[in-house]
Amino acid sequence: MAALQNTMKSVLADQGFRIHLIVYLAVNVLLFVINMMTNPNNLWFFWPLAGWGLGLIGHAFAVYQSVRTAS
Repeated sequence: MAALQNTMKSVLADQGFRIHLIVYLAVNVLLFVINMMTNPNNLWFFWPLAGWGLGLIGHAFAVYQSVRTAS
C-alpha cells in the first residue's frame, strides 16, 4: 500500500510541475506580447521571466529529486 501511495504522490507532483510549466510559458508569452505592443524599446518582460523561472527551477528540483529518492 505504501508503494502505491508513493507512486500516486510522485504522479501528482509531476502533474503539478507540468501545470506550473504550462502556466509559466503561457503567461510569459503573453507578457512578451504586451511588452512588444506597448514599449518594444524597454524590454521588461525578462524580469518576471527570470524571477518566476528561478521558482520553476526550484519546483522542478523539489519534484524530481523527491521522485528520484522515492525510487
